[in-house]
Amino acid sequence: MVKVLGLADLFIAFLLLSAASRAAVPWEIIAIFSLFVLAKAIPFLPDIGSIMDCAAISLLILSIFVTIPAVILIIAAIFLGIKGIMSLFAF
Repeated sequence: MVKVLGLADLFIAFLLLSAASRAAVPWEIIAIFSLFVLAKAIPFLPDIGSIMDCAAISLLILSIFVTIPAVILIIAAIFLGIKGIMSLFAF
């Protein structure tokens, strides 16, 4: 199960990178994966990883409506990507 959650983190990081490069991603995909990651983050909210998830989801949803600087999106994608890779290699 941890590996599926790590893949979700990596996909959200990919969506953040695509938002930084202004690629056209359907908002339905963003909404579905954002809700999935939010559902996994809410039960563990005092944890720093869950706070990172919530911040990344907020940036991703906000990027649908307003232009966020690419540097901020790339930094969030790097942090979430590292978290996702660490989840993939966890036992």
